[in-house]
Amino acid sequence: LEGDLERARAGEDLRDVGDAGALLAGGERLGHPGDGVVHGAVRELGLRDDVDPALDDLYNAFEPGDLRKTLWIKTVTDGTDFYYQAFKYKQETPTADSEEYTILLRLEEQYLIRAEARTHLGNISGAQADLNRSRNRAGLPITTAGNENQLLSAIANERRFEFFTEQGHRWLDLKRTGNAATVLSVLKPGWSDTDILWPLPANELILN
Repeated sequence: LEGDLERARAGEDLRDVGDAGALLAGGERLGHPGDGVVHGAVRELGLRDDVDPALDDLYNAFEPGDLRKTLWIKTVTDGTDFYYQAFKYKQETPTADSEEYTILLRLEEQYLIRAEARTHLGNISGAQADLNRSRNRAGLPITTAGNENQLLSAIANERRFEFFTEQGHRWLDLKRTGNAATVLSVLKPGWSDTDILWPLPANELILN
């Protein structure tokens, strides 16, 4: 594990990282990132970086040295175009015993939930400590966010990088914080503010 992390920090190609990748992934194989990239139960992003602005935006938004970009995103090419692929899970063939587990409740999520709660309560140092647990694990230095607004922004960003392609976290975060229209209107052509609402079922419309 330590060797894999050191190799990642040294910039080596770790597309088959074993335990280090599993440690960082820790989580879910079903994707619904909410960045406007893909929806539904998918593992591969599989979109061209020169076509989908949301995917390009996510890939380029990682801080330098973030191990999640190194270990969790795979770049493939057909010789002409480049594609990004979610690569949180490494075991791609059936095994007799489970080697990678589907985890719906992650320890990192608990730290970041508490960081957000502590920020709202004015416990700045406590929020920084929780945020730094996630950042340090990803090979990043401690946060420079020092007040409530900065911390809420930093925590939102951390959740974006930590939980991409997991259970719709990004979409739900944008929606609950009132930022869905601001973020997604730039990335999704034809965006309407009513897109944050669930559509009414056809049978209910008929009844009315």
